Amino acid sequence: MAHIRIIRGDDLLEGIDFGRIGVERRRYAVEEIRFSLARLYRGFVLWTSLYGEADGREERERREEVDHLLDLFSRCYMPRSMWLAGETRERIEDFAEKSREMRERFSAEVEERGYEEVRAGMARRVSKKKLGPARKQLELALETELAGPRPSRGRLRKA
Repeated sequence: MAHIRIIRGDDLLEGIDFGRIGVERRRYAVEEIRFSLARLYRGFVLWTSLYGEADGREERERREEVDHLLDLFSRCYMPRSMWLAGETRERIEDFAEKSREMRERFSAEVEERGYEEVRAGMARRVSKKKLGPARKQLELALETELAGPRPSRGRLRKA
């Protein structure tokens, strides 16, 4: 009697016969995630770069847009995550967590000290210190998904 071995998610990717359709779905998933990532990062940049006399209404609108983009990013990533390698999923989840933390921290700082006081620090943390480097690492991981070795075409092994 043959038994089918239970395989972890990463091992499953290696054992699935993706075929041409699977490869296209993987490419589509990566491109959709990249697009959503770019929109989210741009939302943070726009929020932290209001110049001149920034009124509270405009800052709140940009903050709400970041909230919306965070939600869209999560909804984009989750159903497509099955097409990605474990390391890429970890980088995406790390980026999403950093984004949520930054959003909370920035909101608290703006409420406490005002947007004009914290704007420069917010912009530095987004572009150079935290979110920018995490975005670059994630972009590299997504690029590797597209250019790297394809999952093998072998079938699931019987134990």
